Amino acid sequence: MKRAVLIGIIIVLILVVATFTFWQMRVSEVKQGSEEIIDIYPGLSARIVEVMLENESYKAGDTVVASMIVENTGNVTITQELVRVDVYVLSLKSIAGSVLLKTLSDQEKTRSTMLDYNVIIKPGERKTLKAKFKTVEEIGGVKLAGKYRVTITLYISPDDIPKRAHSKVIELELE
Repeated sequence: MKRAVLIGIIIVLILVVATFTFWQMRVSEVKQGSEEIIDIYPGLSARIVEVMLENESYKAGDTVVASMIVENTGNVTITQELVRVDVYVLSLKSIAGSVLLKTLSDQEKTRSTMLDYNVIIKPGERKTLKAKFKTVEEIGGVKLAGKYRVTITLYISPDDIPKRAHSKVIELELE
């Protein structure tokens, strides 16, 4: 029961007020009869310059506002961005939460969500992508204050087939 509560807590924690769209993750094609991978978008590349949180600290239950600066480092205009956010629970401050975490696998401690953007970023340009999500203070008596590792992976595209571009990892602590 406690395991289900913690999993539910983590899911609610990472829900984002945005349109969630899962793209088919065809990032490259494999040449028939060979192991060679062909880049289907030569000249398409980008990087996450910086990830910023609106506030220096957050309490469990607060709304977190995050901004990510994306730079088009290629020579093709980007018209679609897909951001995968993986949130991994490193530790919880409550005793009940700490005990429960020890019983969970890494997969059970991680929740992912996808954010879909349609921002046009020309070669050499930088644009900011923003996300807002509400954290939960506690569920079922388990407090969610603790440390989380957030991995942000950027996929970019000039059409409907995304290409993995860059990842950045930040730590988030909820008091």
